[in-house]
Amino acid sequence: MPRRDSTRNQNSNPAHSRTSSSCSQVTSTAFRAGKCSASFPASNSKKIYDRLNIKITEVGESFYNPMLKDVVDDLIAREIAQESKGAICVFVPKHNVPLMVKKSDGGFNYDTTDMAAIRYRVNEVKADRVIYVTDIGQELHFKLVFKGAEKAGYVDPKKTRLDHMVFGMVQQETITVDDKGKEVKKIEKIKTREGKSVKLAELLDEAKMRALKLFEERMQSDQGDKKVQVDPAKLEETAEKMGISAIKYFDLKQNRVQNYVFNFDKMLDPRGDTGVYLLYMYVRINSIIEKSKFGQPEELEKIRAENHGFKISHDSERDLALAFLRLPEQLELAVSEL
Repeated sequence: MPRRDSTRNQNSNPAHSRTSSSCSQVTSTAFRAGKCSASFPASNSKKIYDRLNIKITEVGESFYNPMLKDVVDDLIAREIAQESKGAICVFVPKHNVPLMVKKSDGGFNYDTTDMAAIRYRVNEVKADRVIYVTDIGQELHFKLVFKGAEKAGYVDPKKTRLDHMVFGMVQQETITVDDKGKEVKKIEKIKTREGKSVKLAELLDEAKMRALKLFEERMQSDQGDKKVQVDPAKLEETAEKMGISAIKYFDLKQNRVQNYVFNFDKMLDPRGDTGVYLLYMYVRINSIIEKSKFGQPEELEKIRAENHGFKISHDSERDLALAFLRLPEQLELAVSEL
């Protein structure tokens, strides 16, 4: 998921608002850092972050407003920016479109804010890396901003790394019937029946509701392998965790830069490569451990004290151990290559 620490609200469609920061990020546009084109007011964002178990320090776009005039004056004074058709622009190499840091009517825009934000993050925050997570449609904008900041001397590529981490769109499959009674399937941008942007909170609520219904059906099942045991007092809490875990896993397993079709049925399928399946396996493994002598803390401490060590005695154990050893390398690749 998807950062920028300022939420884009001025002169923009809230369904396309953006956020970012110098570490990890979630945007107001939805799950994969804003992927579903869902939006929510800043007052509600903390509730969403808490539900997703995301820790984030928000710095609103207005935070940079006092810096904007100084940035433009600085760029003009050092002849980095120049007047073009009444606007103040920064022309960067190999791009025909300039950065417009001041509009012809005297107003500021995203270009100005992003330049100010980079200067602040480098000079004040002392960031050695800044990652911007937005949709791929803003790729040109950030290429210009990065080159403009480099030209202005606000960032030294040898000391601070700027990355634009793009993502594809979340889509939905709709089925209609044509004049001949034939079903017609269509993949389109995810939206409500009224054609409005889907809010992330609504997706989380729907996932919880479906997980709750799944629990209730399985609890009433007569088939032993399908029946689940959940404390009725914790039913809603468990459904919340399962629903959100299912969405997270389904979203994160996709190719980040490609579009994908959002599907609750696939997300909540207890079979196959899903978050629900992994949760079931985790519970089952814990149950096995608890029933064994190794499930007791004192037994584990005894084994550690006696230093029995770990001996691989089966090919499956060897494969699993090798998989564990690859984890640090994969984490490093994820950080370096995004």
